[in-house]
This record gives sequence, structure tokens and C-alpha cells, in this order.
Amino acid sequence: MTELKKEKLSIQEQIKYMQEHCGICFEICSPEQAAMFLEESTYFFKIKAFAKNFPKERATGKYARVDFAYLRELAVLDAHLRKLIVSIALDVEHFLKVGLIKDVSENSKEDGYEVVKEFFAQNPAIHTELLKKKNTSYCKDLVEKMEEEGYALWNVIEVLSFGQFITLYRMYSEKYGLNRKTRNLLFPAKSIRNAAAHNNCLLNSLQCPYSYSMKPCAQLDSYLSQIPSLKKSKSRKTKLQNPVIHDFIALLYLFDKVCTSVKTKQYTYKQLYDLFHVRMMLHAEYFAENAAIVSSYRFVVKVVDFLYNKVYN
Repeated sequence: MTELKKEKLSIQEQIKYMQEHCGICFEICSPEQAAMFLEESTYFFKIKAFAKNFPKERATGKYARVDFAYLRELAVLDAHLRKLIVSIALDVEHFLKVGLIKDVSENSKEDGYEVVKEFFAQNPAIHTELLKKKNTSYCKDLVEKMEEEGYALWNVIEVLSFGQFITLYRMYSEKYGLNRKTRNLLFPAKSIRNAAAHNNCLLNSLQCPYSYSMKPCAQLDSYLSQIPSLKKSKSRKTKLQNPVIHDFIALLYLFDKVCTSVKTKQYTYKQLYDLFHVRMMLHAEYFAENAAIVSSYRFVVKVVDFLYNKVYN
């Protein structure tokens, strides 16, 4: 079987390819400006991914009236969104740990050690991976100390990855009922956190059909039905089938439920509000005729406004 390889293209050849084969135009953003953006800020494969949000003409198979400026703007917004997602996810992880330790300290059935023994018994690979950190991470001293003195929950959570911690948190939650209503949102929150942390494009999949469709989490749909502007929304379940929208709102809902610091909420919701109402609106005219982008924005911004108004009104 012959292996198909795509030819390597220079920056100028990439621009020519977008013009001739994709139908992308360079009127708002000149070819020279596009070349500079591709040289200094991103690369061809990544920025072209955002073109999936735009329809193609049936006759030519090329994008209709899509300027490179549209793709550049989506790439910039995507970067802003990813940074905010990582920041929120770090806070979610912190406050989940705060809540877990508080619950264990008040739980007469747990001494903080038995739950870790049970966790390692169910997940021996995680224990093995943790031991490797004695030689390869900043956690060396803590891991060695736990090996000598025993594994306590309040120590172990400091050396687990976010995914490993979620596995521990779910095990404890299922056993003792901690945060029943939100534990099913842990994996969606982890998924979008990982995607953002690994610089995966997020705003390149707003156009149907999606690469895969989510089965909306029942708790998340119930939560959105309590938001006045979404209570009677016919698009609620449809929009939640989009993996990025579903997981992003899951992260926001989880943050809202586990964060116990008013100041942290105020700071975070102000950042969200500014991103959606200020930065995202800077070149809103680029997307005014794109139903998928506009409807997705209008849906998510209602959640953003709801959270913002909770702490500022």
C-alpha cells in the first residue's frame, strides 16, 4: 500500500494554498500580515482547523467569503479561552481538595489512611507511578516521607495528577456521598482541562456535525434549566451535545459549586465576563452571519452572565 504524504509548504506556499485550494481570502488581513502571524504566532495546521466552522460551497468545495482575519481572530480567542480554562481548572482542583480534606476530618469512619489503602488496592498502577516520582519530580521528599510514615490522604493528594485525584475523589464520594450532584461532572471538567493544557483547539468544532456528540449529563441539563434565560430554551440539549460547550459549562458549574472563596469567584467571573463581553465582541462583525458561532456564543454567554450576576448583583 502506497503511503500518502502531503507536501511540505513554505509560509508563502501555505498562503497560496489557502487562496487557491480553500477559497480563503486576504482582504481584511493582507497576505503580508498573515505571513507574519504564521511565522510568529501559530502554524498552518492549527489555524486552518478553525475553517471547519464555516460552510463550503457545493459547486467548488471551497469556503465561501472566509477571510484569513476570521481564522486569526478565532485562534486568538481560542488561546484566551484555553488560558482561562486552565486557571479555572486549577482552582477547581484546589477547592475539591479543600472540601475532601474537610470531609475526611469530620468523618468518624475514616482516619485518612484507610481510604488511601483502598484506593491503591483498586488502582495499583497509580501507586506504582507514584513511587517513580521519588526520582523524577519535585515530590521526591514527600513521597519518601510517605513511604516511611504511611500514606495519608492529605499528603497523597499533593502528588497525584488531576486525573488520578479525580479517581480518588470519585471513590470517596461514592462511598460517603460527598458532592453527589457534581461528581459526574469531574471527568468532563478534566477532559476540557487536559485539552486546554495541551493546547488543543477548542473553537474549531462549533459547526454541526461534531466529531462526536455528547450525551448531556443529567445534572448539567438540570442546572441550566434553573437559569431563567435558559429555562425554556429549545437549544439547551442540542448545544450540550457539543463536547466543548458541554465540558466548558460542566467546568464552570463545578467551579461554582466547589469554590468556597467569594473573592476567587468574583475574580474568575469578572475574567469570564470580560472575555465574553469585551474581547470576544471586538470583531463580532466577522461572525455575524455564521449561525453556528453566533448561537454557540449566545448560549454560553447566558451561563457566564448568570454566574457574574450571582456575585456582582
